[in-house]
Amino acid sequence: MNDILWEPSENRIKTSKMFLFMNNINNKYQLNLANYKELHLWSINNRELFWNEIWDFYEIIGSKGKKPYLSPANKLPGTNFFPNGKLNYAENMLKKNNNDTAIIFWSEDKLKKKLSWYDLKNQVSAVANFLQKQGIIKGDRIAAYLPNIPETIVVMLASASIGAVFSSASPDFGVEGVIDRFGQIEPKIFITTDGYNFNGKEINITKKVKQVVDLLPSVNEIILIPLLNAEEKYLDKNVILYNDLLKKYRTSVLEFQKLDLNHPLYIMFSSGTTGKPKCIVHSTGGVLLKHLVEVGLHSNAGENKKIFYFTTCGWMMWNWLVSSLMLNSIVCLYDGSPFYPNSDILWNYAEDEKINFFGTSAKYIDALSKFKNKISKKFVLSELETIGSTGSTLVHESFDYVYNHIKKDIHLASLSG
Repeated sequence: MNDILWEPSENRIKTSKMFLFMNNINNKYQLNLANYKELHLWSINNRELFWNEIWDFYEIIGSKGKKPYLSPANKLPGTNFFPNGKLNYAENMLKKNNNDTAIIFWSEDKLKKKLSWYDLKNQVSAVANFLQKQGIIKGDRIAAYLPNIPETIVVMLASASIGAVFSSASPDFGVEGVIDRFGQIEPKIFITTDGYNFNGKEINITKKVKQVVDLLPSVNEIILIPLLNAEEKYLDKNVILYNDLLKKYRTSVLEFQKLDLNHPLYIMFSSGTTGKPKCIVHSTGGVLLKHLVEVGLHSNAGENKKIFYFTTCGWMMWNWLVSSLMLNSIVCLYDGSPFYPNSDILWNYAEDEKINFFGTSAKYIDALSKFKNKISKKFVLSELETIGSTGSTLVHESFDYVYNHIKKDIHLASLSG
């Protein structure tokens, strides 16, 4: 028999969201589910009840509509979740409106800042107001060619609030890669920057941005978020600076358009290994419900928990990370190289900000292992509960490395790949 790598303490089990959800099911339906395996079996044998309970447990803002809540109940693909329901993703993400921290941002070793829920909501309000003033309506596409910065989240939430469809690409993508994606969806608004920092260097992308804009005739307006203070007059189309937008379109009104659960929320893309990247449309309700299960139950996100994923805006884990906001968690963003100024930088971040969930790729963990970086000798990581690994399957040597050289009392989850 193989050795057990880790077991949660009794206290950790009984305070987890999964345990609380299971107890809720037991009490409501007079059951005696004893563990995750039994809860999982109940969920797949009682699909409609399960998703109804997720809605109630997480107090989703919206209307379920009349039954059935799944139609047809036992067919995928083809099942409609809450087919008569209405909700807005952004409204469920912005439940809080106070001066508590909503977003923490680090850019390598150069920039650190925090955004409160109040600031976040104010910025979303202004961007949503701008979009509506430009004639953007439900179903129009908004494209962001941006780094992993708080403003990217703002734009996505503003788009969602009015029923527009968001899509993002990372600024390290080349012109062809961006056009292969955004050319298919014909965005009306394009949000971009002049560059970003990576590995201690400033990467100017103004030439790439100009080429991309010239190849997107559907774009009517450009929002520019200058990070390098490069020359602003390299674009011919209508351009508004982000900070000017916040001042000019500032408003206390933020209305959330109630949408069908199958209304498109955002468009992501396949990798493009077999021809051009294929559009993958994700629905408002599908994302909200599934992320509540993944981020809420499985990853134990909750009030003031700090959730981090090392990702760019071109990878689906960015979208996954952002959904932590609807659990009233604090989203921790990092933009730059995970090895600059050295391979401790992300663990400095985790230690300083007391991160609870640390997400990364299997490739990154393998690289740390090859560097023989003994993280546990340098950092306590007292608040760190879970390390999530995605992108590819985590090999057994990497499991050993994490438990021997990062932290022994840790839930290491190879989430996908």
